[in-house]
Amino acid sequence: MSHRQRPRGLTLVELLVVIALVAMAATLAAPAFIGTLATSRVQSAAQNLKQALDFMRSEAIRRGHNIVACPSTNGTTCTGGTAWAGGWLVWADADNDNTLDFGEIVILAQGPMATSLTIAGTTLIGLASTGAALAAGSLAVGHDGVTVSRTVCLSTLGASSVQDTTPCPT
Repeated sequence: MSHRQRPRGLTLVELLVVIALVAMAATLAAPAFIGTLATSRVQSAAQNLKQALDFMRSEAIRRGHNIVACPSTNGTTCTGGTAWAGGWLVWADADNDNTLDFGEIVILAQGPMATSLTIAGTTLIGLASTGAALAAGSLAVGHDGVTVSRTVCLSTLGASSVQDTTPCPT
């Protein structure tokens, strides 16, 4: 008396059904994943800017003179615009003229952020030797094609924060 065993494995039809279900699930999940990725990039860029502002404040107090930042696309000179996504420079402004002069020390050169990010704000950010901001300001961080944004705020006291809202709280 022999028992016949059923063959193990999947039929071609079963395999095609599974592939079709996985493809449909991936199609539905892709937009949510793109939004999550954009939110992560914006938050990361905003935190990077906040850390740069915190670093500037500590350097201004430590060095005893103004520390200034400006947008820069080449890592050596200021671009003169308000677009910060291409990178920025931070330097010790020995003569307090808010201009990167020959002989002044660049203490941080940030390269470009992800191409899908936009960062806009003032042309210069400066902190005095006391740690206070030369002027309160903000930088708006956004992502192309997605409505997620963060605002990096700098108070007149020199404190920085990342906010979900614009304008910055006073």
